[in-house]
Amino acid sequence: MNFRKGVAVCAVCAATLCAAQAEDLANSSDHPDVGRFPQSEIRGFETTSYSEGVIPTSINSYDAPAAFEAWHPKGQRTTIVYDIPASMPVTTLEIVRSVKSSLQKAGFSVELVCHASAQNAECGAFLQRQVVSEAEAKGRFAAFKDLYNLNKADFGMISAQKGDLRLWSIVAKSTYSPNIQYAFDIYEEDEAASLVLEITPEQLRSDIGASGSARLQGVTFETNSAKLTKESAQALAAISAYIQSSDDTRFVVVGHTDNQGAYDHNKRLSEARAQSVRTYLVESTGISADRLRAVGVAYAAPIANNDTAEGRALNRRVELVKGD
Repeated sequence: MNFRKGVAVCAVCAATLCAAQAEDLANSSDHPDVGRFPQSEIRGFETTSYSEGVIPTSINSYDAPAAFEAWHPKGQRTTIVYDIPASMPVTTLEIVRSVKSSLQKAGFSVELVCHASAQNAECGAFLQRQVVSEAEAKGRFAAFKDLYNLNKADFGMISAQKGDLRLWSIVAKSTYSPNIQYAFDIYEEDEAASLVLEITPEQLRSDIGASGSARLQGVTFETNSAKLTKESAQALAAISAYIQSSDDTRFVVVGHTDNQGAYDHNKRLSEARAQSVRTYLVESTGISADRLRAVGVAYAAPIANNDTAEGRALNRRVELVKGD
C-alpha cells in the first residue's frame, strides 16, 4: 500500500470508523451500531442469544486486580475481532482515538478510555483478564493474539454505552504480532432473556385462536447453538399438551433471528433451532411426526425494528404456527 495514500485514508476516517470491503471471516459482519477502521478485516466473529459478561468502567491495580467498577450486562452478545494490515501506517493510540470518536458520534457515552505501553500502567494490571476468562481467550477471542498476556504490548481499552447497548473494546499490538488488532464485545441488555417465562396450553390456545400463531416463551437454547436448555422443559411440556389436545391439527415450528450476521448463517441457525423443538416434541413427548414441520426464516419476518436493541431482542424467537 502506498504510504501517502494510507495516511490520507486514515486522515479521512480519523474521526469515525468506516465501513470497509475486506476479506472477512465467512458469515461475519460489522455490528449495525459500530463500524470499523478502514481496510481492517474480521478475523473472529461470534454471536449468542444470551450471555452474561463484565465490562470495566474503571481500572484496577496490581495489588487489587479484582477491585474495579464494572457493568455486568446480560443479553445477546456479539464479539468481533479485527486485524489491521501491517502495511497501514497507524498506531494503537490512533485506533483508540478513532474508536472513541466514532462511538461518540454514534450516540454512545464513553465511560472508560485508556492507552498504555505496559501492564500495571494507565490501563490497570492485566484488566483484560478480569473481563475475559482464559477459556474465552482461547475460544471466542482466539483470533486476538496474546489477548491474555499484554505485558509487552501497546494497547488501549474503551467502555461505552448507548441505550440498552454495553460495549467493551480493546486495541493491541504485541511484540509477537506483526499487526494491530482490535475487538468489540457488545451486549444488548435484555433481562427477560434470562427468565423462563410461564407458558400454558390455555395461553397457546388463546394466542393461536386469535392470530394463528404463538411465540414460544420459555424455549431457550445454549449459547450460539441449537441445543435446547434444560430450562425449556416446562415450556415444551405445555406446548406438547396443547398440540395433543388439538385433535389432528398440524403445526409448523418456525425459527426467527434478528438481522445481525450473514443471511445464510441466520437461516441455518433458525432452521436448526426450529428442528430442535420439533425433534424434542416428537421423540420426547410422543407427538406424531406428521403433525409437525420445522422451518427457519432467518430475519425475513421481523415483528419489530432491527435498528434497535429492543427490536432485535423481540425478533429473536421461535413460534408455533397453525397449519391444516
